[in-house]
Amino acid sequence: MLRFYMERIIWSKDDTPGMQGLKPILYLFSLIYGAIVKMRILLYRYGFLHAKSLPCKVISLGNITIGGTGKTPMAIWLAEFLTSEGIRVAILSRGYRGTTSYTVNIVSDGYHVFLRPHDVGDEPVLMARRLKGVPVVAGQNRFKAGECAISHFGAEILILDDGFQHMALKRDMDFVLLDATNPFANGYLLPRGPLREPASHLKRAHAFILTRCDQATNVEKTIRTLTNTFPKIPVFKSVHRPYKLCTLGEDTFLDVGVLSGKKILAFSGIANARTFMAMLKSIGLNVVQFKEYPDHYYYSRKELQQIQREALALNVEAIITTEKDIVRIEDRWPNKLPLSFLAINMEFVDEAFKNFLIKHLKIRAN
Repeated sequence: MLRFYMERIIWSKDDTPGMQGLKPILYLFSLIYGAIVKMRILLYRYGFLHAKSLPCKVISLGNITIGGTGKTPMAIWLAEFLTSEGIRVAILSRGYRGTTSYTVNIVSDGYHVFLRPHDVGDEPVLMARRLKGVPVVAGQNRFKAGECAISHFGAEILILDDGFQHMALKRDMDFVLLDATNPFANGYLLPRGPLREPASHLKRAHAFILTRCDQATNVEKTIRTLTNTFPKIPVFKSVHRPYKLCTLGEDTFLDVGVLSGKKILAFSGIANARTFMAMLKSIGLNVVQFKEYPDHYYYSRKELQQIQREALALNVEAIITTEKDIVRIEDRWPNKLPLSFLAINMEFVDEAFKNFLIKHLKIRAN
C-alpha cells in the first residue's frame, strides 16, 4: 500500500507531521524531475529526438496530472461521435500496468475482446467492452500500435489515449482534460505534487476540456484563468453522468435511482476517488462506508472477502464500485454477495465542442 500513501502525499491528502516533514525532500526531487521534463521537450523541439508521423489523423487526449481527469470517458465519447460521422476510428492505449511483453497488442477488433486487464491494464479493456465497431490497440510504442490499427482495421482517425506527454508520435490535435473541481491540484510537479509537467506547457494544447463541471464551484474562475493565460486556446465544458447501474454476472441493468436512499458500501481503486463518492451522493445513495484504494489497484481475493464481511456487518443493501474497478475484480469476486457497478457517460454542456471537431477535422454533421 506504499503507492497509496504516496498518492495521498502527492495530492496533499495527508497533512500529518511525519508527512509534512517529507514535503521539502519531495520538492527537491520535483525540481530535478522538472528539469528532466523540460530537457526532454527541448530535445524534441530542436530535433535531437524525432517524433514519427502516421499516415492518418491523430487526436491526442491527455492531461497534466497523474490521473483522474476522465480521459477514458472522453475517449469513449470521442470514438462514438466520430464513428457516428462515418469515420473509421481506432484507439491507441499505452496499456498501463499490463504484463504482456508484446510490442503491439490487439485488445479488440471492435467486436471481440481478446485480452484481459492483467495483460494490458484496465482502461483498454474497459474501452474495448464499451465500444462497438472501434478497435483498441495497446502498446508502449504507439507508432507501431498505430501502424497496426491502420493496416488491420483501416483506421482513418486514431485516438491517442493519455498522449499529451507522448511526444514520440506526432498528432494533429492535442486535447487536454482538466478536472474542474481541482484543475491544477497543489501546483507542484511530481513527486511533491501530481503535475506531470508545468502548467505553462499547456500552451501546446489545441483545446481544453473541463470535466466534472457539475461538481465544481469555481468553473467560471478556472475558465477566466485559462483564457487569460492562453487566449488562443478554446475551453469546453463537460460533465460525467451516471447512466446505468449494473450487477456483476447479470446482463440486465437498473436505473441509477433504484437505490436512492439505500445504505451502501462503496469502494474504488481510481485516481480521483472523491469524485466517485460525490457522484454516488448526487444520485441519493446513503454511503455508510467508503473504501479507497490506489489507482489501478489489483485486489486480492482476501481483500474482496474482507469487503464482503464489512458489508454484512454494516447490513448494507448494496455494494458498489466503479466500472473501471469491475474489469479488474470480476474473476475474483466471491459469490457470497452481489456486486454492482456504476457506469458513466461523458456529456458536453452544449454543441460547441462537436462544432469545433466538425470544423477542424473537416467532417460533416449528420
